[in-house]
Amino acid sequence: MAEPPPTIGAQSPDRDVGPGGQPAPIAMTAQANPRLLSASASLLRAAGVVAVGVGGAVLIGWMLDIASLKSVLPGLVTMKPNTALAFVLSGVSLWLSLSGARTDARQAQRRIAQACAVIVVVIGLLTLAEYVSGLDLGIDQRLFAEPSGAVGTVTPGRMAPTTALNFLMINRPSGLCQPQPPSPARFRVVEDGPRGSR
Repeated sequence: MAEPPPTIGAQSPDRDVGPGGQPAPIAMTAQANPRLLSASASLLRAAGVVAVGVGGAVLIGWMLDIASLKSVLPGLVTMKPNTALAFVLSGVSLWLSLSGARTDARQAQRRIAQACAVIVVVIGLLTLAEYVSGLDLGIDQRLFAEPSGAVGTVTPGRMAPTTALNFLMINRPSGLCQPQPPSPARFRVVEDGPRGSR
């Protein structure tokens, strides 16, 4: 008597059998490219340095009343002091979150990075609250006073709502508020059964 043809998804004779007679999962591991991760971390660190540099230059411009440092080109909208401060804090948070320090120093840097990100989030939330409610919470000119009638400015010293929203997005709790430095992590792909049974 001829044997019946094999059914789709039948167990391979060389494959182990798991509990309940089901084929055991096939585990495959792969390692991320360390060079790619290192290059990504270096790029992010550079972005953090640029953010701190730009924000710091603008704050110096406000401190010393240097118009060329307050805006990219003469006659353009100035970067507001709160925006410059948020740039500096975001850059510091990004840099510290990618630091290669370990143990106690690493934990301290992570707390500082989280604190910087939280401050930026608070600035963004309060600014958006001012736009929505129409109130002046007194944060726009806390650092430096901007005269009325500035180019492209409705409320002196207040960053644009899109800027405030962007700061919220890049410093959201799932991002810089809980920094996780990239590392050559390993990931696992598990096949639950034979392809024909899916």
